[in-house]
Amino acid sequence: MLYSPEDTKEITTIKLRPVPFALTLRLRSGLKALSKGERNKSLSHSWFDKALLSLSKPVMSLSQHSELVMIWKDSEQISHTLETTFNEILAKRMCALPIVNAALSVQAVGFNRFGEDWLGVLITPWFMNLLLLPGPDSIWRSQQPGTKIDKHFPYGVFEFTLAGEARIGTYALCSLFSPMFQFENQAAALATGQAALQGLLTEVEPRGVSRRELLHGVIGKR
Repeated sequence: MLYSPEDTKEITTIKLRPVPFALTLRLRSGLKALSKGERNKSLSHSWFDKALLSLSKPVMSLSQHSELVMIWKDSEQISHTLETTFNEILAKRMCALPIVNAALSVQAVGFNRFGEDWLGVLITPWFMNLLLLPGPDSIWRSQQPGTKIDKHFPYGVFEFTLAGEARIGTYALCSLFSPMFQFENQAAALATGQAALQGLLTEVEPRGVSRRELLHGVIGKR
């Protein structure tokens, strides 16, 4: 079934003030993100991880997944759909949980075509993820939620995990931050998300790369 999410409700656009680049670097320097194949031992058995794991499971069943194919037309449609969907998740599934940073809001950042996919950053009060949405020719669009895929970017290779929501269909995520308590406000989270996306698309000399390096001040220095 082809589905285009044209029936989502209007949401309020957040107006943000510019954040000094020094603040972005300070926030990035505090990140303890994972390199590919590593585990965050300090949080691996915490209630944060257990809660996030249970709440991040795909809403779609396998049968729904096999029938639902999203048609993404432009970045405006993508941002509107993502923000509407995850605002509903915030209101219905997350609002009472202590992993939510109440100073933050849901915001889709910088979605544009990257090869066969759409690439951007999704900020919520409980996570910040790199997100891939499939285009018509994306080779992973028919794979099942939970599948892991490697994506090549100018900065390096990153592992994404497939997930799904009924209104969005299949998407691929790569976690940058979770939870989000290191961000004092939405402007700080936005600046970091924009810098991460910029860094991901910056060419560097061929070598191993990790999310820790991507957000540890490498961004903006090349």
